[in-house]
Amino acid sequence: MKKRRLISLILILLIVFISLSIVYTNAKYTTTFDGRVSTSVAKYVFDITATDSYNSTNTIENLVLAETCDEKTLVDGNIAPGTSGSIDLLLNATGSEVGIGYEVTFANISEHELPTNLVLKLDGKKWNTNDKITGTIDANATDKTVIRRIEWSWDYETKDEANSVVAGDTADTNDGINAFDYVFEVTAKGTQVEPII
Repeated sequence: MKKRRLISLILILLIVFISLSIVYTNAKYTTTFDGRVSTSVAKYVFDITATDSYNSTNTIENLVLAETCDEKTLVDGNIAPGTSGSIDLLLNATGSEVGIGYEVTFANISEHELPTNLVLKLDGKKWNTNDKITGTIDANATDKTVIRRIEWSWDYETKDEANSVVAGDTADTNDGINAFDYVFEVTAKGTQVEPII
């Protein structure tokens, strides 16, 4: 009986020893690191203001053409042949970390065409209110402001190809008789430019 117990005890010890050696031989080095992934979002800034020839700052929502010229040339506060002025649209992306493409549109909601001899220019070139004003402010630009100047003029006398003022005077007279009010809806839209890879 003692022999049996001894053999049983030896067998148990042998099984424990074999089990421990299997666990020990399967051990390996492991290391765990905890970390964090972080990011920040690039800042987007876009604004538009308007300044007229006489340095009065207006909001884009309430531009009045008669306020953009010398008031001495106005007739009872209204534009007429012989008046002119300009509006500077200031597109501002200062503080923006992304490039911005801009588009400014004018929609005539008054249902009347502008006076025949009223001439519009954008940055010194002939322009029509149906044409969009577009451009890009680069993300890496040192100065992130753009000024686009709209000049308007209604000459006192407009001559035709034959150097006659009769046709111009007739058109001006008709525009004066009609004396329409003109309203344009101005929409300025800034859109992030896709980064170049």
